[in-house]
Amino acid sequence: MNTYFFENSRQFLERLIQDDPSNTSLVQAYTRLIEKYADLEISQFEQNTSFNKDFNKNQTEITKNQQTTQSEIIKKQVEKGVMPAQSSLQQLGL
Repeated sequence: MNTYFFENSRQFLERLIQDDPSNTSLVQAYTRLIEKYADLEISQFEQNTSFNKDFNKNQTEITKNQQTTQSEIIKKQVEKGVMPAQSSLQQLGL
């Protein structure tokens, strides 16, 4: 359900309820519409939260892999007696 459809449906039902406030089926339909829209928004929020968690986890793994690779390069350079490049040390915060 998109927002445009929801807003039009909500406004339509509100007008009908104003014209006939004693019609309980209209009030029930209005209530169901609000509940369904709330369920949809909660579902979208949960999906966004899940996406963000996965994204952050992936970014952490990428950074970890980059730092591990860089530290391995520096380690090999030191083992061979080569001075590591200054930029390599800066990337590791040294």
